[in-house]
Amino acid sequence: MLAFNGECVMPETVCNIRRRGVRFVIFHADNPMPPHYNARPETLEAASACDAFLIWSPALVVKLRAMGIPAGFLAFGWDESVFPFQGFPAVSDGDVAFVGGWDPRREAFLTEVARHFNLKIWGPPYWGQRSRRNGAARRCWQGRALDGREAAAVFARARINLNVLRPQHYVDGAADGVIMRTFEVPGAGGFLLATRSGGATTLFPEGESAGYFNDIDECLTQIEYYLVHDRERTAAACRAHALVDARHHYTHRVTDLLALID
Repeated sequence: MLAFNGECVMPETVCNIRRRGVRFVIFHADNPMPPHYNARPETLEAASACDAFLIWSPALVVKLRAMGIPAGFLAFGWDESVFPFQGFPAVSDGDVAFVGGWDPRREAFLTEVARHFNLKIWGPPYWGQRSRRNGAARRCWQGRALDGREAAAVFARARINLNVLRPQHYVDGAADGVIMRTFEVPGAGGFLLATRSGGATTLFPEGESAGYFNDIDECLTQIEYYLVHDRERTAAACRAHALVDARHHYTHRVTDLLALID
């Protein structure tokens, strides 16, 4: 039995199911550690009771195992039917794109990007409700979110796609792990410039198949570099797409999942 996140799954339920000879596995797509918003009271107790608790961050795996939880690393992947490959268009629609949700740290970060570069933001309505009125990020917001195919087209046609990790993607003060954008952008054919994190740099080596930054100053420097190095940027996007296509479809994740359970 595979549960996603395991919300409202009590440890007693996990134990009862396992007593019937069924292996119970949880894949947790967020950060289960307090004080993160998805850290429900039953989460870690249920994690301790199951056969395997799989998560997207190698650093969290180490932390959870130290707590006696049977943790393992399982990355997200690329669903080609949702974010279809767009090729590598010769013509771009803009310099820098960000597709994702709002939070105050992201707004502050993207405001700095918008002061220096042509930035377009796509995301849900609360970009227009919570971002600073008349602020740079609000002006960059395109007024709506995108569905999968629309997002794939934006990924492929933007010169640079930003992936700014949220606080829940930091473990003991350091960014770690991978999120869905890690695979969706190169899957669609785009170039990804992301917060430097342990899991991502292992799967997509820095300077070869992705670009990374630690802070806003490095991000601005990297944007400036990749905007004028078209061949290097396109070559990195091609290598990243080849990696995703060869190793990171969700069918690969099923194989990984079965191996982890065994």
